[in-house]
Amino acid sequence: EELTKAHLRWSALDPIGVWWGLRHSADGKGPGIECLILGGTHGDIPIEPTAGAVVADLVADETVNVVIDFSRKPSGVMWSIGEKVRFVTDYALRLFQRQGDTSSGARPQLIQILDEAARYVPQIIPHGSPELARSVGAWEQLAEEGRNVSLGVCFLTQRSARLNKSVAELADAMIAFRTVGPNSVAAVVDWLG
Repeated sequence: EELTKAHLRWSALDPIGVWWGLRHSADGKGPGIECLILGGTHGDIPIEPTAGAVVADLVADETVNVVIDFSRKPSGVMWSIGEKVRFVTDYALRLFQRQGDTSSGARPQLIQILDEAARYVPQIIPHGSPELARSVGAWEQLAEEGRNVSLGVCFLTQRSARLNKSVAELADAMIAFRTVGPNSVAAVVDWLG
């Protein structure tokens, strides 16, 4: 809501399928925030798990706010964790590439939100998970170098201790609500010094 009020363009990756509610007012009786919804059961345009790069192209080319719901296919079948990881990785790599392409002029600023970020940018990558390692690398690049291509990143997580430190430590700001897990509390206190 605040990004929209400030007239800043944003895109939100929604792995749980709840962001579509932004289109409705708080009381549910009026319009909310105008945005394009890709994927999920409430989407304007369906998306497939193999379409991460294509979706990034759309986000880079259009000047609308976008919710990318990769929780379920239009049929209601849930995406697998592997499909989700591949999608967000391909999306991040392509978005960075497109935002950095200045052949037709500089791209407008974009704030990229990744909800449940610790799932896709974890501190510990299990043995035998090359796709997850690739995801961490892609999002680390966005966090470290995105500012150079008019791309800001916002990581949302309930698991501060689980989020990769090489990414979390790049944050300009941290907002912590209702953090109860001892490891996550320790991570927040450590981050604040």
